[in-house]
Amino acid sequence: MGLMAMRIQAGLVLLLPCLSAPCLSQVKVPDTPAGQKLAAWLAAFNRGDLEAYKAFLDKNYPSHHQPADQAMAFREMTGGFDLKKVEPTTSDTQVTLLLQERNSDQFARLTLEVESAELHKIVGISLMAIPRPPEFPLPHLNESELIAVVRKKLDGDATAGRFAGTVLIARKGRVGLGRVTIYQLLTHTGGTGDIFGPEFQAHRLELRTLDDYVKLYGSRPLKFEPGSKWEYSNYGFILLGVVIAKVSGQSYYDYVRDHVYRPAGMTSSGSEPEDQAVSDRSVGYTRMGGGS
Repeated sequence: MGLMAMRIQAGLVLLLPCLSAPCLSQVKVPDTPAGQKLAAWLAAFNRGDLEAYKAFLDKNYPSHHQPADQAMAFREMTGGFDLKKVEPTTSDTQVTLLLQERNSDQFARLTLEVESAELHKIVGISLMAIPRPPEFPLPHLNESELIAVVRKKLDGDATAGRFAGTVLIARKGRVGLGRVTIYQLLTHTGGTGDIFGPEFQAHRLELRTLDDYVKLYGSRPLKFEPGSKWEYSNYGFILLGVVIAKVSGQSYYDYVRDHVYRPAGMTSSGSEPEDQAVSDRSVGYTRMGGGS
């Protein structure tokens, strides 16, 4: 059976690194012909050296059908495997064990079989994705621990050229900011960035509610660690408006109308979309620099 009886799921299951031991050095591989070949195959696979892996296959698994370069592409995607458990067997020519991808929490069951003849050539390798066994529970992390672990993982993958993009962390459908506080939003130290720029110009007339702004800007990363510096952030105040709406149960615009404008006698003030005609609306202007 070829190596890519590896019908293992390709995608990352979680962005957490391997946090639960044991790894290869802590699990004893049976000192049998199959166990010895298994340890040698896993070492060659995890090494990620195409030529060395080809040489191993040519010598130990001449009947293999799956090209070595495909196997090494699979190794690059998974990061290799850590040995977690050897399953009981009564055969010296077959061994079955549990592995975990180094780049994710995905588990797999690998079965390797060798010839009974003295050279013990490999005759088959089967690698199948399996649900995570209950004996290997995932660690429970609080929010700050999770964010720290994910950030470290992504930074490492980005440095290694394995990741480029944006990650959004949500809890029960609600997008989180990490450790941004109300005080940091109020003092422009949250790292939440501004709203003006090419995206704003392209979608200007579509931005009618606070939710529209969050939909447009909500998946981008923080510009800097919250609290580490000051930078004016209109988007931070949009998020404060979202907080007001969440806490009050009213839309932000209705809340401001009922609790700010009306008590102040501001009967001709409101928050209307930019493209909506408003009678007697004042004309805004900005004076730039000196002069009259």
